[in-house]
Amino acid sequence: MAGEVEFGLNDFVPVSYSAGFIVLSYLVSLAGCATCLELLHRRTSRFGLYNWYLLISAAVCMGGIGIWCMHFIGNRATILHHGANYQISYSSAFTAVSFLLPIVVLMIAFYFIGASERAELWYIVLTGVLTGAAVCGMHYVGQLGIANYTCSYKLPNVIGAAVIAVAASITALGVFFRMRASWTNSWWKRVISATILAIAVSGMHWTAAVGTLYRVKNVFQDTSGQLSSSQTVIVCTTLSCASCAFLIVLAVLTKRRHKKSANRVRQLVLASAFFDSSGRVMVSPEGLLPSQKITNQYIDRTFADDEFSKTHPAFIWAFRASRNWAIFRKLIPGMKYHLLSDATTKAFYPGNSGAADGRADIDLDFESVFKELFCVAAQELADRLHQPLEKMGELYDDIIITGTQSGAQKQGLERDLESVYIPKMLGKGQFLFTVRQLSKEEAAQLSATGWSFAARQNIAPTLARSMQIPPEDMLISLENMRDYSDTQKMMEPGVHLICFSLHPSVRKGFDVLVCEEAPNILPHVTLPIMSVSQRQIDFLSRMDDWPLTLCLRWLKQTSTEHADPELKAFCQHMYNAIVGLADLIDSPAFGGAKFSARRIMIPCRSTGQAGGTGKCTAFSFRIINGLQSRTTSPQLCLTPLRLFTAQQQVYPGIVDHANFQQTVLEEFGYCAAYQTLKSRYTGSANISSSVPSSQGIRPGRRSDISKTTTSEADDSRSSRNLPWGSIMVSNQVTVDIVERQPSHSDDIGAAFEMQQLGVTAEASWHHGIC
Repeated sequence: MAGEVEFGLNDFVPVSYSAGFIVLSYLVSLAGCATCLELLHRRTSRFGLYNWYLLISAAVCMGGIGIWCMHFIGNRATILHHGANYQISYSSAFTAVSFLLPIVVLMIAFYFIGASERAELWYIVLTGVLTGAAVCGMHYVGQLGIANYTCSYKLPNVIGAAVIAVAASITALGVFFRMRASWTNSWWKRVISATILAIAVSGMHWTAAVGTLYRVKNVFQDTSGQLSSSQTVIVCTTLSCASCAFLIVLAVLTKRRHKKSANRVRQLVLASAFFDSSGRVMVSPEGLLPSQKITNQYIDRTFADDEFSKTHPAFIWAFRASRNWAIFRKLIPGMKYHLLSDATTKAFYPGNSGAADGRADIDLDFESVFKELFCVAAQELADRLHQPLEKMGELYDDIIITGTQSGAQKQGLERDLESVYIPKMLGKGQFLFTVRQLSKEEAAQLSATGWSFAARQNIAPTLARSMQIPPEDMLISLENMRDYSDTQKMMEPGVHLICFSLHPSVRKGFDVLVCEEAPNILPHVTLPIMSVSQRQIDFLSRMDDWPLTLCLRWLKQTSTEHADPELKAFCQHMYNAIVGLADLIDSPAFGGAKFSARRIMIPCRSTGQAGGTGKCTAFSFRIINGLQSRTTSPQLCLTPLRLFTAQQQVYPGIVDHANFQQTVLEEFGYCAAYQTLKSRYTGSANISSSVPSSQGIRPGRRSDISKTTTSEADDSRSSRNLPWGSIMVSNQVTVDIVERQPSHSDDIGAAFEMQQLGVTAEASWHHGIC
């Protein structure tokens, strides 16, 4: 051809570049880097098949697509000898080695930092250096695979390429891992990190490329068994398209998860708040708590016109049930079968699309249905976490109302592109939480299965967005749940003076004054003695039903005039304790509180073994306040009396657990018969169609169950060896209102005259002490 110049051996050939392939090579590198960072973002531990899969996949995407594919497509942009038949061909052996080299190096780099939440600087620098080395190593090993040219390199370009690769890699990985550690990153921020990382790869490649000289190695070389530039482009393009398809699938799945989470904002949901030893909360890689819908169709009036709250009997039942998971293990399969076997209850089962018309059966005992739904949701959540039901934790003593903040109310950086995943909707929803403190081994096991642990202050904004509540409220709730899961709050052994102060609730019933940090414990002051003698008890009986001010005067007088030094010291201890209790309550109305000399035995922390339960001695001051009276002490707060009663019934080792378990068997023992029925109709495609007849089986009505079911349930209960006897002792708080008829309690109660309300209230506290 006219104008062509023939080149001989060792002659340098002219080089030019194709702009289209340059752009394509960068886009390929960007796809590989973005996929790599997305996979690293989902990595939660150094161990477990799930995390090994992510590690290997991330290294392949970065090394095989982000670096290797970019290199060969970039070389396709290199035009030698003005596009004549002297283009680059490659040795298969060196090409394979250049593919594996960066993958191995990146696996080593990502192994140490990919699961690190703290992302310390030296980790980032080391990973950046290894990543840069992988980029440079792959480039020059790939160049060694050129079969028909010998390459020469300019030293300044080699040094510059290495500096660009390392510096840009450290920058990109530093931005990514720092954001990942603080849970402030979103998909578009990961794209920015991927863009910088792709610049590291492309920048290194083209800095080295412009300093590369090509000399003809063998004009008549046999090209059989070698890869042409076109073939390598086809392979690289295929891998890049696979990477893009994978990213699209991940984006769709993430959007579906966020949409599902947004829908739960308006539903009744059970979530798990698990904390590791350092107080970090367990979340998914998307920053969401593990959760499960309790009911498919939540209607306010299904709870008999009572708002579902922490004082509702259904919540109190669930609160106690979560302390007795073992009794439900064999009942839950029957509960699930019962729910699905009746058309009325089936409409409430999560995931069932049938008959959700917003109307509730007026004869439906939804409280009983809720109990079954709650237990089934707990079991399904346990299955999702691969944990036994007994390790699902205890129900937190509060409910979070979700959907109180719309997307339009978000401020600043919270309103970023990630909000496209979460629809801007408002609607009432409620989240119940089981909380638990994990051991190091349990936390490591859950991390290996794909769960992350995030600092509470870092994850609170993400969780708040998903629940559509203010971030500060979410953080406070996480802090409270962490404290709640830490240890069982109990009184210490010894002798205590307690305050039992009731306040009429503006909602319903009474509130009781409790400690802010331990709402299951009454305000109290500990005396500097470990026990009281009968003589001291007889002495205190003289003050029975005396107001606080009179008690103080008499104790002060006795401590100075009495001849017995032991009794004088006891009077002084009681005087100081009463003064300390009055200072703690910090209310003028407390001066009218009356003393009860009846000794109370309260569950307390055992001195013998960790986590055990003992009993301490307490004496009380009682008062019922008026509607206008409120506590001002920052150390105290009000909690519903009904919830406080339940909190006294869940201490470990007390007889109330046996009482509750027997009640559960009486109420849901028929579920054992459903398990028997299910085994009779195995192989049926539809559970409800396999039941002989659903007529007569009404939710919450055990009297309507068929004779066969009833007899089988009775046989199941009679054949069970119950670990408790026939005498049950209740552990509860009761408040009786009697119109102007003062009386003395049979146990520790005392009558309180309420001048403002014109009634007398009698309060009793039974602690299961025979």
